[in-house]
Amino acid sequence: MKRKSILLLAIIFMSIGFASVSTVLYLNGQTDIASNISDFDVYFSKSYENGVENNALIKDKTHIAFSTELKKIDETYILDYEVTNASKQYDTNVTMNCTGGNEYIRVTNEFETNEVLPARTIRPGKLTLTVLQGVTKEVRVEISCEIQGNAQERTEAGGESFDKEMQLLVGGAKVLKEKMNLKNSTYQDGNIHEMFEFTHGETVQIPKVQKDYRYIGDDPYNYIYFNCSDYANQNENTCELWRIIGLIPDEDDVYRIKLIKDEASISSAWGTSSNAWNTSIIKNVAYQQVNEDTQNHYMDSVKYYLGGYTYYNGSADFYYSFERGNSKYNKPYLNSMETVGLMYPSDYGYTYGKGVSKACYDNLHACNGVGGWLYNKEYQWTISPLFYIGNNIFVIYTNGNMDRTAQPSDSFMGRPVVYLKPEIEFKKGDYDGSASKPYELVEMK
Repeated sequence: MKRKSILLLAIIFMSIGFASVSTVLYLNGQTDIASNISDFDVYFSKSYENGVENNALIKDKTHIAFSTELKKIDETYILDYEVTNASKQYDTNVTMNCTGGNEYIRVTNEFETNEVLPARTIRPGKLTLTVLQGVTKEVRVEISCEIQGNAQERTEAGGESFDKEMQLLVGGAKVLKEKMNLKNSTYQDGNIHEMFEFTHGETVQIPKVQKDYRYIGDDPYNYIYFNCSDYANQNENTCELWRIIGLIPDEDDVYRIKLIKDEASISSAWGTSSNAWNTSIIKNVAYQQVNEDTQNHYMDSVKYYLGGYTYYNGSADFYYSFERGNSKYNKPYLNSMETVGLMYPSDYGYTYGKGVSKACYDNLHACNGVGGWLYNKEYQWTISPLFYIGNNIFVIYTNGNMDRTAQPSDSFMGRPVVYLKPEIEFKKGDYDGSASKPYELVEMK
């Protein structure tokens, strides 16, 4: 058998070392200065492989990992990237060190290190790998580049107008964020059918403040084709119509587009005697609603929070908190990694936020359903269990209120929920997310 003559570059790392100086800052290398940990924030914000944006290469915001194969002399691999200093109080000086070049490969990393990286700024860099000579057998080369920096105090704070979340968004998520209701703080200020911003306090399972962006009211432009048999030709015959709940961050602040099927296609009992999601019948039914073989290029595995509570009188914020809390009856899990799930009670409640319906938003159990796009006049399962009643589950009733009386043997409707991978792109064209012009996804293979 003829041996391959390629240069294999595998598990190539770029890392950024700013996180290591976020707890204690050294001034002139000797004096300890207490840091503002919540403010100091420097990270990789974008990456491009040979000119194509691919932010999936960024791991935990501090590492870029990739692999490639090069075969010809003078063949190159180019990685463009951006480093963002989102800090408001700190500039940072930077140094760069790359190792791994040899007689086969030249490593060039272009990143400005002579000037500090000011607060609230972004700096581009470029890593170029060039083949210097051919090989007669497969050769593996490992390359490591590290950017390190020390925080430097400023005499005045950096600018206010820095959208850190926008710097991390790509593809369809960035398209949606750019269109959102930036100027209108309430629904009554002006509804342009786009997303509104919500801020959430710390919870037991996510102990930090986070923002997400959601579609609210009864007429948002959040339609999208999904679960398609042919993504090259998307229409009502090859795809299902789904809706976008919003842009939701995980515990690492990675934003994903969260989808729910437009129509309730699940008709099932929850289970037999337990309200545990992991062993439920409805979990299997929900997974059967999505063709994983054809959709796995699009869907991501994410953490679904399974905290429970005792009462049903509560606001959307109240439900959000207990979903991510630590109360459970005798279920073994407070969360579960899934590619398909159901909506949270809070997903339903937030559709009434920002002035759509104060009565519904403040108390989901008192809601009449009017004004929220997730209300469909059917009984709908949510993914959230009760705490003190061992086998009950929260359900949206036909009259629009949230209730806790549903038992596993009850048969209700449900709508599968998925999260798209962060890098998924929207097709360019005359798509505005309305029912007549749903968003379309770029075909992934």
